[in-house]
Amino acid sequence: MVADDVTAAERDRLTLIRQFILAPRPLEEFTGWHHHAAGEGFHLYAHPELPVQEIVQGRTRLTLIGYLIDPLHPERNDAEILCNIGAEVEKGGDLHDATELMGGRWILLLHRAGMHLLIPDSCGLRQAYYGRTADGKLFVASQPGLMERIPGVRVGDSLLVDRFGPEPPTILPSGEMQVFRLLPNHRLDLVSGRSIRFWPRKPFSDITREEGVARSGPIFRQELAAVVNRYDVACTLTAGFDSRIMLSALHGREKQVRFYVNRHIEHPEHYRDQVIPSQIAADLGLDFRIIDTRQPAEDWFREIFLSNCSYFIEGVGGENRAPELAAVYRSDVKDRMGVSGVVSELTRAYFYTGKSNIPYPKSITASSLEGLNVWWGKRNRVDRKDLEAWLREARTVEEQFRIPLLDLFYWEHLLGRILATMLMEYDLVSEHCAPYNNRLLLSTILQVPVRYRSHPDYQFHYRVIESLWPDLLRYPINPTNLWERLRLLGVAWATRTGTRGLGSRLFNLVNRYRY
Repeated sequence: MVADDVTAAERDRLTLIRQFILAPRPLEEFTGWHHHAAGEGFHLYAHPELPVQEIVQGRTRLTLIGYLIDPLHPERNDAEILCNIGAEVEKGGDLHDATELMGGRWILLLHRAGMHLLIPDSCGLRQAYYGRTADGKLFVASQPGLMERIPGVRVGDSLLVDRFGPEPPTILPSGEMQVFRLLPNHRLDLVSGRSIRFWPRKPFSDITREEGVARSGPIFRQELAAVVNRYDVACTLTAGFDSRIMLSALHGREKQVRFYVNRHIEHPEHYRDQVIPSQIAADLGLDFRIIDTRQPAEDWFREIFLSNCSYFIEGVGGENRAPELAAVYRSDVKDRMGVSGVVSELTRAYFYTGKSNIPYPKSITASSLEGLNVWWGKRNRVDRKDLEAWLREARTVEEQFRIPLLDLFYWEHLLGRILATMLMEYDLVSEHCAPYNNRLLLSTILQVPVRYRSHPDYQFHYRVIESLWPDLLRYPINPTNLWERLRLLGVAWATRTGTRGLGSRLFNLVNRYRY
């Protein structure tokens, strides 16, 4: 589609697509969006292509923003899943227990007498930012920039500084709204404005590799069954473990799915992510294509993309991301439910074994965490006081629940902020499903000893594929050449010596002038 073919209706459809804002009063600024009364004193405005489902059962009112996947009942739709959750809560059950197995990308609003809570999905991939106006009113939105569309509200530096924590946001002396990000594993009390940790709920204990495979394999398979039952699906297929697990979980349904891989500017003609998936697709008769992302984005597309997000993650978002999304928009995978293996890095001990080769446990400080989160740059600063407070609580969580601190950091900061933001960027071309985004699944895998989940063998992940579709192991998984092995050694050295941030800045500089 070229610029002259883009209609005003299509521009309107793509503007702020799949975003929402929850307000304490009616708003006139979001005309054309669906308006829902989300409990006493709140108004939900959702873009027409963001699904919203509401049910009332007895004293319980539940509002779903996004979609839910129930692996135990892959035939159920959102309304049926929500009714089942509402029935459990109304009988006295715990909402967190009722949603522990739920995949998808969602936010739940629970309203009962004197209680109004917002609960995010497992990794916060349907992200929520919140802030207070000068008169003390709480607003929640999929990104801070939506709040700036309300007359009289100024967000200012809150777009550039990552804030989070238990205390309610305040109004700064300058009159600007202070905006917080809701972390995964935390719920938001919409009455007090406080963020409250609700997970973990019981200590981890080691399980065997085979037990982990036996528990997690069916969840993968049933989640993918539900997604294929309900949506037209486009699934990524690369040479890596993540997409291979997705393909293995689709065994028997693979002919119902469209597969693709993006070819980036740094990929040579015979790069593994083109060659190996092409061979798999040819042998299995899959519907597969390679999307060339090396062309510049059209001006109109870039304009909408950049205006849809109030900030971008330095080095991977913004201008660097526009050509990839424009290529997907031009392809025949747009508007399908996208499926990929994102989130899986959490299960592979990324920060302290294998590729990063970080000695763990070792002294961990707020400064060292900033160094690990290589996408916290000048445009995306983290508030050091908030990070130090999070670290103090995380040490207690690690001690009481036996969850490695760096796993919790990856879960709540890299997934809950960086990946969630990247998926919001991807909303411009399609909705996305990450089957790993399931609390019971992640909790199960993280209890498998690290030696089975780490580089270079990833024995646990290998066994999951073997259990679901063993023939897929005939094809190599991420074969490396000498250059890539040297690069991984360089990453390990930079991490150990504290110079990884310098490498990240060089990477960002190169990306800035790629196109």
